[in-house]
Amino acid sequence: AVVSTQSTGVGLQKLREQTDKKQTQQKEEIFKLTAERDSLRSEYEKLRSEMRGIDKNFFEEVEDLKFALQESAKLNKIYEKTLQGVCRRHKLNYNEVVSGVVNRQRKGQR
Repeated sequence: AVVSTQSTGVGLQKLREQTDKKQTQQKEEIFKLTAERDSLRSEYEKLRSEMRGIDKNFFEEVEDLKFALQESAKLNKIYEKTLQGVCRRHKLNYNEVVSGVVNRQRKGQR
């Protein structure tokens, strides 16, 4: 009877240690999750504050810019084909002409 009481006491002690360890791990996890929640809440509030400054006109302006960019890209293709035609007529290498213009522009930017 003495042995079973001691083994029960040892078993209870192990169970208590395991429970304490699990509790500590859970508390650490709760702390991490709370910190992450607070960080996300802060980011959310910051983004929300930034969004208050955006009105309907902002999105219309973005759409206008997208349209202007698309039109500009179309014009660039037309200009490129025109320049290729001019280069062919004057027997110039298109790639050399373009790279020369780009190089001159880069030198001017320095």
